[in-house]
Amino acid sequence: MGRGLTTWKNWEFSGWGGALFDEPAAAGAVSGSLGPVALRGEASLRRVRGETVLRGTVGVDRRLTVANRDLYLVAEYQHDGLGAAGAGETSPVLESEAFTRGELQVLGRDEAAAQAQYQLHPLWSLSLLWLWNLNDSSSLLAPSLSYSASNEVTVTGGVFKGFGEVSPGSEGPPASEYGALGTTAYLSVSIYF
Repeated sequence: MGRGLTTWKNWEFSGWGGALFDEPAAAGAVSGSLGPVALRGEASLRRVRGETVLRGTVGVDRRLTVANRDLYLVAEYQHDGLGAAGAGETSPVLESEAFTRGELQVLGRDEAAAQAQYQLHPLWSLSLLWLWNLNDSSSLLAPSLSYSASNEVTVTGGVFKGFGEVSPGSEGPPASEYGALGTTAYLSVSIYF
C-alpha cells in the first residue's frame, strides 16, 4: 500500500493505492473550504469477489453564531457499493465479510446524514442526529444532551429512535435498516486522561 498527501492553499488532497484484503484497491480524498463552508469528499474503488465496488462520501460543515452561541451543522451523503440496495438485501450484507470485519458504518447502499449541535451554555450542548437510508426509506433520529462536568469528564444522555418498516416476524429478514430499532435511551460518562 502506498499513500500520498499534499496541500494547495486551503485544500488538502490525498490518495492511496495497493492491495486491501488481497485485492486491488485505490482511493482519493479532498477537503477544504469555500468561505465559511467546509467541504470534504472521498472515494475508493476496490475489487471484491471479482467485482469493482465504489464507496464514497461527500459532506459539508458550517459553524454559525446564534444568540451568541455556536451552532454547528453537518450534512453528508454516503454511497457504499458493499451496502444493501434494498430491504431484501440486508441479510446478505449482515453476513458479508465486510460487515464482520467492521468495514460498514451503515447497512444501506445510499445513506444521508444530518447533524446539528448547539451550545446552550459553555458547559451544556444539545445535539440532533438524523440518519436516512435512501434505499428503504427508514431513518434514525438521535437527540442528545451533553454536560462538561470538568476538563476531563463529559456526561451525555440521549435517545435513539428508529422509523421504518418492521419485519413481519422474528425469523424473517429485516424489512428496513432502522425500522426494527425501536427506542433506546442511554447515559454515558467519558473520562479523558
